[in-house]
Amino acid sequence: MDRKLKIAIILIGIPIVLFLGLICFSPGVYYIASYFAAKQYKQDLSPNLKDQVYFKFSDPFGINTKDSKSVKFKLAFSYEPNQPKLEKELIVRTTQIRSLVNMIGASKVSEEFQSIQSQIDLREQIQATTNHILSDGQITGVLISDIEIR
Repeated sequence: MDRKLKIAIILIGIPIVLFLGLICFSPGVYYIASYFAAKQYKQDLSPNLKDQVYFKFSDPFGINTKDSKSVKFKLAFSYEPNQPKLEKELIVRTTQIRSLVNMIGASKVSEEFQSIQSQIDLREQIQATTNHILSDGQITGVLISDIEIR
């Protein structure tokens, strides 16, 4: 074979082999990654979570993020039952809690509302900040739903 033909086969053959390998390999990697991601975040409700009481904010939160995007979401807190003082304190401090959540949200970029791990981190930050200001009990969880990013 002449040298030019070998070079042409290499220049054309290698990209074709790589392309076909990518097409065949990518779906397998995607499904394997999806399986492990779903397995990691799949959680059964423990008996403790089933017995929780929920404090739902009546209005959704609307926040402008650091990257100038608008994020809108609903928020609820969970806490142990039979804590009338905590429920009353949450009602009294609703404006203060909304302000804290708005400050936390405004310090984020919109991508931090999209990934599962970032949402978990956001929930933990909101929970820790809220528990810091509460004096009549502690919330045990934060639920974020209906996230809209514009």
